[in-house]
Amino acid sequence: MARGGSGPGRPGRPKIGWEFFGSELRRRREAAGVTQQELGERVFCSGSYIGQFESAVRKPQLELARRFDIGSDADMAEQLRHVAELAQGDRVLVQVLPFSARAHALLEGNLTVMTFVDAPPVAYVEGRFSGELLDDPAVVGKCEAAFDHTRASALSPDVSLAMIESAAKEYERGCEA
Repeated sequence: MARGGSGPGRPGRPKIGWEFFGSELRRRREAAGVTQQELGERVFCSGSYIGQFESAVRKPQLELARRFDIGSDADMAEQLRHVAELAQGDRVLVQVLPFSARAHALLEGNLTVMTFVDAPPVAYVEGRFSGELLDDPAVVGKCEAAFDHTRASALSPDVSLAMIESAAKEYERGCEA
């Protein structure tokens, strides 16, 4: 979960991934001096779509999100360094799921499994157009199994951190060129 502000209409609640994406997209677009319309033309969508992404009204599809290239190598190095810093702490566990893992159980959307000391676990699944809190023990069990299976395909935290740090160095070298 990304921190750094409140989501739309949800004061005090940490931003979820696509809300963070939207605010970061706006920050980078404005820093680059690009309008929503200009960015939309670069990635083959409308300027109003860009506005919807930035305000977290619409969640961007992965293939569209990958088209956004408004940051520099220095920006990417900074972001990777930030992820590495989080991974070195004790509050976030970062594991890279390599492309070699191919299709996996969580490919269709986001999954958060929440466990509690005094209550049974629940799962929050988020797809392209909606999210749902699940509390049926059988369904939550399937979610936990999907999460465990996907995590087993991921690189270890140490190898993931090394990969992230290596990528940050590559981007830093690109800045120097």
